[in-house]
Amino acid sequence: MKYDIELETENCDRHNLASDLSFKKAGKQARLAACKYDRCNVFVTWRRASDGQVGYLNADGNHEITGKAW
Repeated sequence: MKYDIELETENCDRHNLASDLSFKKAGKQARLAACKYDRCNVFVTWRRASDGQVGYLNADGNHEITGKAW
């Protein structure tokens, strides 16, 4: 799976911060982004090429369909 990091601003606009990351890099960069952009929500999204499934990687390490901000 590949992971993307998205930033959601106060007025609900989403911006892509990073794309095509590994699991380890996505977690590290999401933690850094959550500290740097403390007034925004940081989400890690994933996609599985084999079947097209998409979802979120949450800060607790779980892969879920519903996302929680880091």
